[in-house]
Amino acid sequence: MNELARWRQEEAGGDWTQDGNARQVAWLQAEAVNLDKQRIPVWMALACVDDAVAKIGTLETVGAHAVLPLHRRTPPRPRLVNAVEWFSLQSEAPKREFTISLYTTNGDKAFDADALVAEFRSSTTSLLNVEPVDEPSAGAPSPDELEGRWLLGDNLAQLHLLCQAREWSLDMAALVTDAVAHAAEAGGVHQPLLVSAFRRGAGREQDCADSEQ
Repeated sequence: MNELARWRQEEAGGDWTQDGNARQVAWLQAEAVNLDKQRIPVWMALACVDDAVAKIGTLETVGAHAVLPLHRRTPPRPRLVNAVEWFSLQSEAPKREFTISLYTTNGDKAFDADALVAEFRSSTTSLLNVEPVDEPSAGAPSPDELEGRWLLGDNLAQLHLLCQAREWSLDMAALVTDAVAHAAEAGGVHQPLLVSAFRRGAGREQDCADSEQ
């Protein structure tokens, strides 16, 4: 296998049923490779989904989710915030709100929530305002509705973070998913993790995209 390979795409598809309900308009499964040399390629996989959706036409995507194999240990990763300063260029843009929801197994023993939140804030401080909340945004899908839920066991632990940023996009969803994956590892999560990002105030009739790794 090529030692420079980041990931290998497997199945992909989308649900374009026109019935007024929320649909996962694009999804893919990816096998992460060479994880002894690199972090989980969260951003790359979601960027592929973003590119595919953009080629279809004008579409407002209101959510994204990924199931990440955090049981596969990866080397310490550098913080990426200084490399993504373009998110801060819209200095006059109104703040957009979205919720990040994390789900994994083992109930209350799954992770250290305080350590996870502290690490996530530290790695995104120039881009996001982050506050823990008791539940996800109204209208957000439950984990049982999301593809890849079967990779997690029962007795789910969950954590919800309300975020404010200068934009909402799949690119932003990819950034925060990557950052929260690193924070989850710092908080002691070493098992499959489902991460969902959903724009606050979005209706269930709109669309979402996802990546499963």
